[in-house]
Amino acid sequence: MNNAIKLYESMPLQRSNDVDLEKWLPYFLAELDAAESTKKTYARIIRIFSRYLKENDITLPHKTDLIVYKEHLKASGKSANTIQNYIIGIKQIFKWALDKNLYHEDITKGVKGVKLPKEHQRDALTKAQVQAVAKTFDRSTLKGKRDYALFILMVTTGARTIELVRADIADIGSYYGEGALFVQGKGMIDKSRPLKIAFTTEQALKDYLAARGNADDSAPLFASISNQNKGGRLSTRSIRSIIQDALEKSIVKTKRTSAHSLRHTFATENLLAGGTLQETQNVLGHASISTTMKYTHNHQRQNNNSESRVADALFS
Repeated sequence: MNNAIKLYESMPLQRSNDVDLEKWLPYFLAELDAAESTKKTYARIIRIFSRYLKENDITLPHKTDLIVYKEHLKASGKSANTIQNYIIGIKQIFKWALDKNLYHEDITKGVKGVKLPKEHQRDALTKAQVQAVAKTFDRSTLKGKRDYALFILMVTTGARTIELVRADIADIGSYYGEGALFVQGKGMIDKSRPLKIAFTTEQALKDYLAARGNADDSAPLFASISNQNKGGRLSTRSIRSIIQDALEKSIVKTKRTSAHSLRHTFATENLLAGGTLQETQNVLGHASISTTMKYTHNHQRQNNNSESRVADALFS
């Protein structure tokens, strides 16, 4: 048992008239079901804000104080992404404090994030756009079935292009009784990261594999059907081209949409549908929650049903 949990169990917090973030922090972290890297990020953000409050003699912060702090961060030269992450971190501990009846106000309620510069904006697709793209695939052909399955898998799991390039038929399996595709995530040396396969996605994959016919389990999941490379593994370039063609056919293609937009769509839709940052981070395979925060706690992967949530939101 770590020191934070021991402290939490032996010294229950009492409500105070003043805000003492340093005192709250170990209790907050003890209840936070997240990776150590995530906890370190939150701790750093909260300590910086705590220091700011003390330096400015603010013992009872309100919404206006957070707005002023946001302007302070801008004036100090912090990037839009950094400020966005700071606001999200502060939101987390004040929501926790309100839930624990430690403070009378969630000072973050109604405080907007920071508009990211255009060069850092990443377009996600809307529900209507996703459905428009889905209609471009001719599912009466093997190619159409393959490309549709590829599209559905990407948008309902947030899978990276390279993860699907590496995927074999044998990588489809079961995870705690649910269908899953095990992928080799970024920085990993084996295929141990599960992506749960929602019903819509499962049906698309079954349709494609049935039309494809007999294939060895060691064969690539998404294979070429061209005469020159029939049965060979699709490349990242090929997958990007497939998605780009579908985006163009549906008139969704812009300078800021690409195959990677499907990953952004998953993250955005999951958060909008009620998924937590930790759930989204877990499915996307981000090493740090700071990366996941760009798309704006706390279930283990076994109880994380993000893939089904997004598939239902988009296709039901």
